[in-house]
Amino acid sequence: MAKVQAKGIKSLQRKLKKAKEQPKLSVANRVGRIAVKGIKSMTKDGRSPITGRKFPPLKDSYASAKKGKRGRKKLHPRQKFRQPIPNLRLTGDFMKALNFRTKGSQSKGYVTIVGYRDRKEALKEKGHREGAGGQARRPTIPKGKEVFGKEIQEKILEAYENAILRIFRGKGSK
Repeated sequence: MAKVQAKGIKSLQRKLKKAKEQPKLSVANRVGRIAVKGIKSMTKDGRSPITGRKFPPLKDSYASAKKGKRGRKKLHPRQKFRQPIPNLRLTGDFMKALNFRTKGSQSKGYVTIVGYRDRKEALKEKGHREGAGGQARRPTIPKGKEVFGKEIQEKILEAYENAILRIFRGKGSK
């Protein structure tokens, strides 16, 4: 399960303890959509959704194998040199399988879980995380003590903050 760890989280937790109700399922779904959209957006820009830094280029051995299968590679729009980078166009099955689910209840609260709905694609994420097959390490979902990058965290916190403010105003978390 991916975690959010930002300055505002402690304040939100204190406010949530004082609230008369927990944020609704719709808030957990909104957080899931924010996380998935953020992961895809950062990946498309060639940045890690975890660190926010640029992904490393393909390793020479892996790039050579890829070139051998598909012929000469075109320059990516963000590429200045002919150094191969991965497909970041979000057109493959890997990113199509990126999804979220929620679990929990209204009385105890909801948890949003981001992951790959297809086992084959989940194994690809594991390969990206471990650098399998000579590829550079490019995990897309935080694991263990990792957290989403600042850009995604801020949007998630904003969604929860808005939901908590609505609860305190008596309008529900929507």
